[in-house]
Amino acid sequence: MAYLAKEYHSKEGEFKRRRDAAKIAVKTARIFISAQARQVIREYSRVWQLAPSISS
Repeated sequence: MAYLAKEYHSKEGEFKRRRDAAKIAVKTARIFISAQARQVIREYSRVWQLAPSISS
């Protein structure tokens, strides 16, 4: 994750665009997945947080 943040953060707005695209994809996929799968995604998302020095 740190590599990806550094790689895409160096390109103007690229990290934010990809993050937003991933959020839209997850929101769309929720229609087609079970409640248990949604819970896995939610729990996984809460675990991966970028350090302030990487995301800023």
